[in-house]
Amino acid sequence: MAASYNNIGNVYHSPGEYEEAEEYYQKDLDITVRLVVDLDITVRLVVEAKEYYQKDLDITVRLVGDHPDVAVSKVNIGLVFEAMGKKSEAKRMFSEAASIRRRERRVRRS
Repeated sequence: MAASYNNIGNVYHSPGEYEEAEEYYQKDLDITVRLVVDLDITVRLVVEAKEYYQKDLDITVRLVGDHPDVAVSKVNIGLVFEAMGKKSEAKRMFSEAASIRRRERRVRRS
């Protein structure tokens, strides 16, 4: 939507209709600023979520050691890494979680 307002502003700007152009440029700017603020909030929430999930993992490992609950914590951290675009870190966490779950299944079968 912001790009559309900018394009309309350009249409008015070309023939010298600056007041009309300014109106659309302002709409573009308003939307862009809101998007940047929303993105900033989202990034902060994702970073905060990772911190809490890491604390959860640390506490879970300390309390129960190598337990299936550790896999859940690792999946949660992996999801946060994925949301942050850190694919290799996400893959590592998912792989560690899968390994824990496979080990747990083998133990149950024994």
